[in-house]
Amino acid sequence: MNNPPKTALVTIHVEANSLAFPLAAAQLKAALPKGLSKNTDIKDFYLAQKPSVIAEELAKTEYDAIGFSSYIWNARQVRETAELLKKANPKLIIIAGGPHVSAMPDFFLKDDLFDFLIKNEGEYALEKAIGSEPQEKTVVLDGPRVNMETLASPFLSGAINTDNYDGVLWELSRGCPYNCAFCYEARNHGFVRRFPMSRLAEELKLFIKKGVREVWILDSTFNHDEKWCTAFLEMLAEEAPHIHFTFEIRAERVTEQQARLFGKLVASLQIGLQSSNPEVMARLNRPFKPQNYKKKIRLLEQNYLVYGFDLIYGLPGDTLESFKESLDYTLTLSPSNIDIFRLSLLPGTELDDRAEEFGIVHDGSYERLVVGRPGFTDEDLEEAEDLTELCDFFYTKGLASIWFKTACDALELTPSFFLERFGIWLEQNDFDREDLADLDPAPLQKEFLEFCFSWRNKKELYLPLESYILWHEGLNMIMEGEEERIVELNYDPDSLTQLDVIGLANFATYFPPTPQNWRIFTEENNVYWEPIV
Repeated sequence: MNNPPKTALVTIHVEANSLAFPLAAAQLKAALPKGLSKNTDIKDFYLAQKPSVIAEELAKTEYDAIGFSSYIWNARQVRETAELLKKANPKLIIIAGGPHVSAMPDFFLKDDLFDFLIKNEGEYALEKAIGSEPQEKTVVLDGPRVNMETLASPFLSGAINTDNYDGVLWELSRGCPYNCAFCYEARNHGFVRRFPMSRLAEELKLFIKKGVREVWILDSTFNHDEKWCTAFLEMLAEEAPHIHFTFEIRAERVTEQQARLFGKLVASLQIGLQSSNPEVMARLNRPFKPQNYKKKIRLLEQNYLVYGFDLIYGLPGDTLESFKESLDYTLTLSPSNIDIFRLSLLPGTELDDRAEEFGIVHDGSYERLVVGRPGFTDEDLEEAEDLTELCDFFYTKGLASIWFKTACDALELTPSFFLERFGIWLEQNDFDREDLADLDPAPLQKEFLEFCFSWRNKKELYLPLESYILWHEGLNMIMEGEEERIVELNYDPDSLTQLDVIGLANFATYFPPTPQNWRIFTEENNVYWEPIV
């Protein structure tokens, strides 16, 4: 064995994107004594890579110990990779930690493949595992809670170089004050610990110095503490107004002051709605008041914020109809995106513990997805999945948030029925649903909208909607960096600003079409438009 031991800390990410940042591995490396830390490599892999490929790459270096961060999506790949490594080198110390180890240690204990399993927080326990000899029986270490005041920063310590990644995950706290039945974070219900603001300020300075452009905030309680949230947002607005930050927030906790401060940033907000049915939400330990929720979202709208929602179908008490109602409710709030998931019974959560009581069974896959049950059959789940795909393509990928509600209102169709009709239209026009991922939504949106307004005997309303869409497409291109954009509109852009206020029918009545080419351009960081004569 090398002295100090040569170690690899491995993360198998879902895919290569700006979220594929090995924060856990970096945090573990930073917490090791200096000698061990210097002799520790951070290794990144992805689900698309076979375990044999990962094992072969790791075997190129004579490591004494290899540690894996294990999550629900990579647990089987971690185990299969570990089997190959152990078979090739029985003296190699193999360690696993992470949420899946803490929640389902039995999965990793089988055959004593791993020398050490580290449950809970691993920073203080990893050193012992690395410095040991191979074990005949798997040893389970219960990692103690770290001291948030003194724990080394993965960024300030140099444990990881942000230059090697497209984005940064930034951990601000651990624990959660909420008790959501579907969420693994609820295991730390009531225990919220934050890193010192002084440390966060220094990390932010480093991000600015290194030219970091994208930061994902990891803090399940971000806007729970009004005073702390205000201070942190003020720091970001003053020091880093150019960095794009993504936050997960609780809409119920949004205040006017928070919305105003978020509005000073380049920021995206993701909101875990899950369902708009109060009875379903009650089973998740999530009180929900639909009208109050809408008021909070309006605060975000008034400050021109980009926000999206998460929905889950297959929850206890949920039905296909209540899921459609949740989708309708969500789309009327005009989010920039909606991420929709089938319920996954995460190990260690209250829903998993009470699955038999709720009559919920999972499919046995690594994702532990729920299967059909009375009230939400397999056929219902398939229909919900179908709606999910249609919504993702037409609404989120199709950037329809600006005009979607206006179109549905004019057609007098609920959003879910509109999307269902889009699915039928695709089949009638011989589009292969499996090819949607490779198609551009815009031409299909145009064709389907023309069909809908003809079908609903409202052809005269399509003309202003078309101009509204084209105008906003032009504005989006300018915001993404184009210097100018020429668009052919049937209405004056200043008139089009009234469309979403008065509706398509009133707009078509009061504003006659005036076909004209328009130039949209930027000047001194402002956006302008002018007619081309």
